[in-house]
Amino acid sequence: MDFGIFVEERRKGTSEADAFREARELADAAEAWGLDGVWLGEIHFNPMRSVQSSPIALASFIAARTRRVR
Repeated sequence: MDFGIFVEERRKGTSEADAFREARELADAAEAWGLDGVWLGEIHFNPMRSVQSSPIALASFIAARTRRVR
């Protein structure tokens, strides 16, 4: 069984930069906690909920920073 974290929502009142920083910090924490994966959500055309219109680009960034997380 694999365990991971799902990153999608943008917290109310945060900036886009904060949302990306928090996603990066969650991925780093998942790596440190020994989790198996980080799932990235994708919501287009609703910046109040998500800024991850290109989760593949964010996944590439996370992959370059981690060793264990898939």
